[in-house]
Amino acid sequence: MNRKQFLKMSACGGALPIFGQTAPDQAKGTPCAKRMEFSETWVKRFMDVLGQNLDQETFKKIMEANGRACFRGAHGEPKGNPAPDALEKFIERYNTYEANAVYREDNVIHYKYIGNPQGLKVSGGHCLCPLAETVPKGISGMYCHCSVGYVGEMFRGFLGRPVRVELVDSLLRGSKECRFKIYT
Repeated sequence: MNRKQFLKMSACGGALPIFGQTAPDQAKGTPCAKRMEFSETWVKRFMDVLGQNLDQETFKKIMEANGRACFRGAHGEPKGNPAPDALEKFIERYNTYEANAVYREDNVIHYKYIGNPQGLKVSGGHCLCPLAETVPKGISGMYCHCSVGYVGEMFRGFLGRPVRVELVDSLLRGSKECRFKIYT
């Protein structure tokens, strides 16, 4: 067994395979499935706790702050001033995946989440957040305010200034699409 195989088994199934046993997750053919199931259950329960203990505005602020932190954790802080055409290049590139998924209308950018780099698509019923990929049943639509923060931070990077983001539609709120308006 090479180092890479060992590390993968250690991370996703413990050391059982070393001793001739098959880890439950690997037997199903879905590494880390139990951890994902646990994470989704935890997220749903945590969202319920937040909803029972916070007013709506505080709940939104916390979720949006988490989304901004998630974006920075994944992509880092914006570095310097963006290129003057950064937004236009993003729009052009993104629209090669789906026409008119992003477009400008005066000082408003209309943005639609399409899918993630692993191939999951919102249109297929998948949330793009890895902790809610399979959309845990009954999870609060307030979870989507995390994406509001994420999208805001993403467009702040393209424009070099903070933006206001409005959640228009989302999968967790019963839509088949996740759409946002970004006010520049």
